[in-house]
Amino acid sequence: MLFSGDNKSYPLGIDISDYSIKMVELEKSGSDIRIQCMNKISLPSGVIEEGEIKDEKRAVDFLHSLIEKPFFGKVNSDRVVACLPESRSFVKLIEISSGFGNLSEAIEAEIEKHIPFSSQEIYIDWQEIEKKNNKHLILVGVAPKKIVDQYYNLFTKANLSVEALEIEPLAIVRSVLEEEDPNYKTSLGKNYIVVDLGYAHTNVFVYSKNTILFTFSVPVSGKKITRTIAEKLDIKELEADKMKKKLTEKSKYYKEVKNILDDYYKQLDQKLGRVLEFYYENFSDRGRIEGLVLLGGGAHLKNLKNSITSLPPSVDIVKGNPLLHISLTEKSEALLKKNDKLIYSTAVGLALSGIFKKEL
Repeated sequence: MLFSGDNKSYPLGIDISDYSIKMVELEKSGSDIRIQCMNKISLPSGVIEEGEIKDEKRAVDFLHSLIEKPFFGKVNSDRVVACLPESRSFVKLIEISSGFGNLSEAIEAEIEKHIPFSSQEIYIDWQEIEKKNNKHLILVGVAPKKIVDQYYNLFTKANLSVEALEIEPLAIVRSVLEEEDPNYKTSLGKNYIVVDLGYAHTNVFVYSKNTILFTFSVPVSGKKITRTIAEKLDIKELEADKMKKKLTEKSKYYKEVKNILDDYYKQLDQKLGRVLEFYYENFSDRGRIEGLVLLGGGAHLKNLKNSITSLPPSVDIVKGNPLLHISLTEKSEALLKKNDKLIYSTAVGLALSGIFKKEL
């Protein structure tokens, strides 16, 4: 667990972005993991911008509202596992020769080759994945001290105890991949590309044999698609967003909206092709990519799955299930039929961290 604090169980999972805050708390009954409570609130512009907290007082007020009035259940914990903004954090699998005397110093030196920060400006956390052929494979998480301290102070001022600040891809894979379950029976799992199509950004990362190898950002997002539709058709963004989500052949401006979507799909597909090439150039010894998992609100867009042609037919393309490890009650299942579960992938993964860590 990156940037972790005290080891306590069942904290709130809180996912903060520029546009919303999502919260999930889980409970455990016997072997069943259940939803204790959930909530989501939208953030107005100016509170958080590009991952940086601009108005701390308002952000604290929104956190209080999030926790005090969940749309499902009741909050029982004041402990938090939260994610750091994807645009301000970095996760990568690196290789270090066993010849180095001090592994921490070697990791620090290697990381400085990849990021535009000095070691004095960042927090580094790492875990060794395996040692092979006199080399250490190390999963490294990096974030600027300024951003980490901002988020820690935000939760502290909201009277919440921070157990961990994680990097987003780590939380996502925990919620949607069976390999992340501590009770997973097979020693090594499959190789996946995971695509999180969010409102503000799209993040692509490769997960192989129970670890994240690398991440890519993609210049495609729900916000960009909506704004392009609004500008091209000279309509309001709210109307454009509805068109994008509910597009059918009978829709007004069907061809125009479809063409815009196709342009963005092409950009995503080209990036996925480069991701696949990079994987096979650098990690071919791990075997073929077997699955692609689509997450985020953008995963529901019409014809998205069929537009992905850069991957071989053997790659199974599916929408992820962030409730893979969760046992739903009748009440929680009815609730989630009215809410898009894919947008809670990060929050669920954060909430699972305490439960999974306890089972290790």
